[in-house]
Amino acid sequence: MEVLKSLNNQIASPQFSVSATIRTMGTSSDSIRDLGPAERLRLVEQIGDDLAVEPSPIPLPDWAVAEAKRRRAEMLADSRLGFKHDEVWKRIDDSRNG
Repeated sequence: MEVLKSLNNQIASPQFSVSATIRTMGTSSDSIRDLGPAERLRLVEQIGDDLAVEPSPIPLPDWAVAEAKRRRAEMLADSRLGFKHDEVWKRIDDSRNG
């Protein structure tokens, strides 16, 4: 329970650090499972933010790069397969507003 209290305090802190959180939790995924959904989502957001400022590229497996290229080519060949930016946001807003 002390680990969770410490983790919750770190997440709430404006100086939250993924590195410090990982050190606090050790390698136990049980600590993460003990968090509530909002706390886990906040941790994921912080990890994403941390990765976004990472100077080195995030390694992707070859199959993921190939799949991304295939999907991009497919979308460029047939624009009916996707939605324009405005349409995506309209759908998101509509789903939120009932």
